[in-house]
Order: sequence, then C-alpha cells, then structure tokens
Amino acid sequence: MRVLHLLESGGLYGAERVVLNLSEAMRAAGAFEPVVGCIVQRPGEPCALYDEAVRRGFAAEKVLLRNLGLALDAPAAARRWARLGIGLVHSHGYKATVFGSAVRALRPLPMTATCHLWFIGPRTPLKMRAMVAAELRLYRRFRTVVAVSGEIRDVLVRAGVSADRVRVIANGIPLGAPAPAAADREALRAALGAGPGTFLVLNAGRLTAQKDQASLLRAVGDAPLDGRPLRCVVAGEGELREVLGGEIEGRGWSGRVALLGFRDDVQALLGAADVFALPSLDEGMPMILLEAAAAGLPIVATPVGDIPTLLRHGHNALLVPAGDVTALREALLRLRDEPGLAARLGDAARHDVCDRHSSEAMYERYAEVYRAHAR
Repeated sequence: MRVLHLLESGGLYGAERVVLNLSEAMRAAGAFEPVVGCIVQRPGEPCALYDEAVRRGFAAEKVLLRNLGLALDAPAAARRWARLGIGLVHSHGYKATVFGSAVRALRPLPMTATCHLWFIGPRTPLKMRAMVAAELRLYRRFRTVVAVSGEIRDVLVRAGVSADRVRVIANGIPLGAPAPAAADREALRAALGAGPGTFLVLNAGRLTAQKDQASLLRAVGDAPLDGRPLRCVVAGEGELREVLGGEIEGRGWSGRVALLGFRDDVQALLGAADVFALPSLDEGMPMILLEAAAAGLPIVATPVGDIPTLLRHGHNALLVPAGDVTALREALLRLRDEPGLAARLGDAARHDVCDRHSSEAMYERYAEVYRAHAR
C-alpha cells in the first residue's frame, strides 16, 4: 500500500520529523511505501520538507492548495493521487485533514490522521480557529485518529471524537546517531559565538507564543555576569521572529542570545550545546525533546502536555513552571555550576528515551492502524 503523508510544512520541525522518521521505518519494514505530500500555495513554492524527502530517496509531491482554489485543487489532487496509486491518506495537521477530506469526497480513499497539537491563544487568527473546528468535526467520522499524547487524546474525546476511535502513539526517533567529532563540535561552537568555557544553551522550534522563547531569552539575557559565560542560541523561524529580534536589540542582549533562523543541522547543534531548554506553554511530546534526550543533553523544560511522562524533575531533567523566568534562569545556572548533575541528568535522559521512543516502535503501532484501514 502507498501511504500519502499529507501536511503543510513551514520547515523541518516536529511533525515533519515524525513523518520523516516514520517513512524511514516504513521503508525498512517494507510493508508500506511512504509518499510525502507537502501542501503549497503556489506552483514552484520552496519547501524544506519536500527537499529533505527527495534527498532521502522518498517519493514526494507538492500538493497545490491555493487560498481560494479548493474547487479546482481538490479535483486535481484526486486525479493525481489516483495516478500515483495512493491507497491511504495519512493527514498531519488541520489543513491537511480538511483538504484530504475534500479530496476523499471526490475519490473515496481510506484516511487516518495524526493530531500533533494546536495552540489556540487569544491572538489566534479566526481562520485558524475555524479550520481547527472543522478538523475536529471531521475527526468524528474517521475510523481512527492518532494522538501523540494522552493529553491530546483527552482533548479529542472532549471535542466529540469517540474514545474507541482514538489511539495514542508516542513519537519515535532513530537511535544510535554518532556523536560529532570533537574538532567539528568546537568549530560549530565557535561559529555560534560560544568561546572557550562558554556554557551554551540551545532551543529549537517555531518562534511562537506556544514555545515561549521570550522567557528563555529573558532568563539568559538578564542572568548575572558572574561565573562561566552563558550564551543562548535559538534555531527556528516563526511569527515572533521580529518581536524577539527587537527585544534582543532593545535590551542589548546580542552578546548573550542569538536567533539562528532555520537550520538543517539540528543534530549537530545538539552535539555542540551544553544544555537544551524547552520553556513551552503547551506541548504534546515534542520531537526535539526526544532528540535532545537521545543526544544525552541535560534538559530544562516545563511540565506541560506529555513531557512529564518522559521527564522527571531531578531524575533526568530539571522541570520549571511555565512562564517562570526566574525559575528557568536558576535551573540553567545550576546546571552550569554543577557539571556532575548535568552529566547525570543527561545520561538518565538518554537511557529513558532509548528505552521507550524508537522509530521502530512508533512504526509498529502505525502499521496496525494502516492494516486495519486496508481490510
């Protein structure tokens, strides 16, 4: 069966890495063939996920969905998917679910979905609110909906999705990635502005209110100047890029914090950092957190979403209240000043993630869903 992973992508973030990791495991197992479908708004639009899928040797498609073009774009997609021999559509995200359902109305196809997360705040645009509401209504008709965390499962059930249709499948990552060579690590640290002895804090993800990079920048930017130098780098793009950049410039923090923009070398960044910080206000089970744990990095995070199912304060991470800049700063400084604690937490995090979050385990559970739809 050819399975079309359909999503709108703004970079190689959590959902994109789930799709890539799952596709790798599908290819290795051989029972299902992945096709990576990237929703774009205009022909020729660049897409990092499409490029990465092609680089890895997967079949990949750019799926045209213009703002006012559904009446034309859905029939075109239905014809194209028929030619490709797509046997199952697996949507990731609200736009993919709504568009995939429109195509399915024209060409009946089995369809499943993974609900990764939404973050609906007071400033969320009305259009997104409407699309999420439509997605939830459509989910009620799906045979199976996958939630990446127990908390998201509960949200779906409260929204009217039958509990017996929701399956929780934890995100998985490939294990055993080699550590970077010492010379490469030091060269990258120097390029990131981390001189000898600097304690380098890394965050990676979309620049959004949900991820709360603002608290991290304040925690590091206003940290006391005594002790080992502290520097924070944030990899990613997003709607708050200008706001965060303006605060860095206005507060005079450019020597201590930096926005790196989109990076395709996240694994190398993890290898160069001394600690990974995730101050999110809301999460499912973020892929970048699993990757940081697998790299053996000490982690400072907030106990939101399903994060507490992986991380326990004092065992394999330091957990701080969401939005608490002071607690976040104190946790980072503690890891800087207690290298033995940092090493112990990193080792424990690596052990726990390797034990519970492999790509192979994720694939086996998705394969059960695919087989049920194939019958």
